Amino acid sequence: MKYLFLILLTCNTINCKAQWTEFNTGNSALPNNTVRCIAFEQDSTTWIGTDFGLVKIKNSVFTIYNTVNSGLQDNAIRCITIDSLNRKWIGTFLGGFTIYNDTTWNNFTTATSPLPDDQVKDIQFDNYHSVWLATTAGLVSIDTTNTWKVYVQFSSPLQSSNIARIYVDTATNLKIVGTVNGGLSLVDDTSITSFTIANSGIADNSLNDIDVDAAGNYWMASPANGIVVKVNGFGWTNFNPFNSGIQTPSLTCLEFDQTERLWIGSIDSGLILKNGLNFRTWNTNNSPLADNYVQCLSFSPNGKLFIGTYSAGFYIVDTTLLLTNIYSPEEITFNLFPNPATDKVHLISALKEYIYNITDIAGKIIEAGEFKGTTNTLDISALKPGVYFVNVNSGGRWYSRKLMKE
Repeated sequence: MKYLFLILLTCNTINCKAQWTEFNTGNSALPNNTVRCIAFEQDSTTWIGTDFGLVKIKNSVFTIYNTVNSGLQDNAIRCITIDSLNRKWIGTFLGGFTIYNDTTWNNFTTATSPLPDDQVKDIQFDNYHSVWLATTAGLVSIDTTNTWKVYVQFSSPLQSSNIARIYVDTATNLKIVGTVNGGLSLVDDTSITSFTIANSGIADNSLNDIDVDAAGNYWMASPANGIVVKVNGFGWTNFNPFNSGIQTPSLTCLEFDQTERLWIGSIDSGLILKNGLNFRTWNTNNSPLADNYVQCLSFSPNGKLFIGTYSAGFYIVDTTLLLTNIYSPEEITFNLFPNPATDKVHLISALKEYIYNITDIAGKIIEAGEFKGTTNTLDISALKPGVYFVNVNSGGRWYSRKLMKE
């Protein structure tokens, strides 16, 4: 009873860290704490690009690929995109790009292809299955006949050859291209139209990321002037610390969720939410974030927000729970013991009747059931070693604990 009391006391004094799950080199197999990009397969298999290798997380098991044990040409990963054939297209800092089909690695560099530069920052696919690549020395397209085209500043309407991001509007097949110091370029099958401070109402000539809302407006993350918006049919607008509630003008990435809320990563202020005209921020002062430099955001197929940072690894956040503050200290009503565990783990709860499930880190349900009584036992012997979540539902609300399987 003494140990049960201590466990329940610990549950009731847990702070807001229960809303965040952190993965770094200290508590996981992550090879490096600098996380540049995150992508997902349809079965929730997660791919993470770091400065020291590529990470695959499947069924909570980490697999690390690097230049020693794989066909990668560079350990510094800059982008990951998964095509309709489930091939992973991996852009690197100094090694060009690699196509990995889960068996073989096919590499493309300046030495082996028309690629203009070995730093590849983004890879996207258009409606006709052409591949578009963002490099520091030009915009590249590769069509289905393997015909390469390279667009650069001085031989096209591009205002910069340093391409930061590509977004393909599937409704029109328009390529929306963000550059470094060259503004925004719109690329269609026959022409390129560029917008800069000199010829339009755009608020910054450098654009780190792009997303499009349901109304067809282009939303862009600027490193120096906040959120830049090209309003469909109505010109331009901008959100910065001088005209809105956003705390910083230095933004790295952004992504809309399913309810059209805009989630934003920043260089110096952590995670930012724009909901209507209101802004809310989570940083090292008011959340478990250990680094205010958020480099990438990506929603998993199960709706969890993955947050990659510059020096603190990555975090998984259920944004619905985060916004409703479902995990208040008084509401944490169960714990797991032992944890880490090998074969069995005891679920000790103040609840007398509840349903539960076990999920992997991407939210895929592995087991589900119903329990009665304050102490129950989970058989986890069939699970592979890794990180899981045990989730309990009582009164329509879910509560969660991280479980380490050894």
